[in-house]
Amino acid sequence: MLEAAAAVPGIQGEVFRGAFWAAVGVGFWIAGPVIGFFVWRYYRGD
Repeated sequence: MLEAAAAVPGIQGEVFRGAFWAAVGVGFWIAGPVIGFFVWRYYRGD
């Protein structure tokens, strides 16, 4: 995926990389609390 982003030239490449990293950021923003919740439940012993 990163190789594909690097191969896109010019302003389109910049837009593509921006969208890619925005998607990565949103993915972590959503997954972080979900993972934290399951880890918390696991350590609580439920």
